[in-house]
Amino acid sequence: MEIKKTIRVIAFLVTLVTFCVSCGGDDTNDTNNNQSSNKGSESETLTCDQQKQKLEAVAKEFMSYYHASNFQNVEDLLDYAQYTYNDDKYDCDKVFSWWDNCFDAITKLNSSEGYTNNYSRIYAASNFKGHFNANTTTKRWDYTPASDLQFSFKDKEGNTCTATLNTSGNTKRVYIDESSEYNWDPRASISSNNYYKNYIEIPENINIALTRDGSIIASIDITTNLSRMNSDNLSKGSYSATCKINVNDFCMTFSKIYYSPANAEVILTMEKGSKTLVSMSASANYSMNNNIQDTNVNSVNLSLDILGEIRLKGTCSNLSNFTNYIDNANKNDENESNYKSYISQANDLINIGIYYGNDIKQASMDLEPFQKDSYYEKYWYCEPVIKFSDGTSYSTFEAFFDETSFKDVIDNFEGLINEYEKMLY
Repeated sequence: MEIKKTIRVIAFLVTLVTFCVSCGGDDTNDTNNNQSSNKGSESETLTCDQQKQKLEAVAKEFMSYYHASNFQNVEDLLDYAQYTYNDDKYDCDKVFSWWDNCFDAITKLNSSEGYTNNYSRIYAASNFKGHFNANTTTKRWDYTPASDLQFSFKDKEGNTCTATLNTSGNTKRVYIDESSEYNWDPRASISSNNYYKNYIEIPENINIALTRDGSIIASIDITTNLSRMNSDNLSKGSYSATCKINVNDFCMTFSKIYYSPANAEVILTMEKGSKTLVSMSASANYSMNNNIQDTNVNSVNLSLDILGEIRLKGTCSNLSNFTNYIDNANKNDENESNYKSYISQANDLINIGIYYGNDIKQASMDLEPFQKDSYYEKYWYCEPVIKFSDGTSYSTFEAFFDETSFKDVIDNFEGLINEYEKMLY
């Protein structure tokens, strides 16, 4: 029963990231025709049942784009490479010695006192270069110097595949953390402690690509703007980036990733071919004191669009206060009036709505208190509640996304999970 409940919750999240789900697709079967007849006008509020039909239809359409078969070729290639070209079957001595030399190149001894050594390590792509080729005749990895990093090998059909890392532009050195290691030399009966300050050189442009027979099947492109980054304290600097991830004809694009000590923003789209599946933006304003752990988060805004038909828009006027109200409510879970008061104050800070193609709010969400009353315990807790414009409300998401109305969605989701389990395991 707990598994079924978990599946329903996950199905809801998919449907919510699908919340946004509308009578999608161009199917013309009787079911979809019946759903279309119940859609209602774009300028009208929809009933609870109409919205259930809408959510169910688009949830199924949304999941239809994510069958495991869309990524099977990449998974098969990586599995084959890992199984075929490992150090049990191929001579990897040149790879290992290259790796050791790279680490020697990025490691600098700063001071030494007795048996304690202090080092700095600067991880820079410029120190990790070279071309490696899996020689199928000699069963070894051959190395040649190069200006980038590349591994070449054959897939099971004999096609040439390459994994490449390229960087360009200016770099920014950023402090990451400190690490240490203990060494024992049994021959000399001497121990030593090595301490490392670790840095990374972040380049302006990063490209990672996996090709097969000359065609790119997966890639990552990152562009950074680190001109205002504080290398000693990341929380005090300002920086931005863009990132595009491609796998076959799927594309995930972060057109904006921005951070400063006062605000942050992310804009994301997911596409399959020419079809936009998801558009999302999130932003937050905050005030930071001494460090990132001591931060007061003020307003938070979220906008989510699925398949271009349904939008989820949410705001929280003060996230830190919202969190404090929830924490205080939990501390007063045996006091009904106090608990309900804190939940009411938390609800005053949030505004979450669902929209279908226009600015008419079709449903909203907030928190509602419930009492747990049994022989063993008695306390108050809260759950998110969905409320519709026609006056219908559901006391819990589980009640709304039941196994009857959303049976096909739950079955489809379970099917997707099984597909990925078979592919990955």
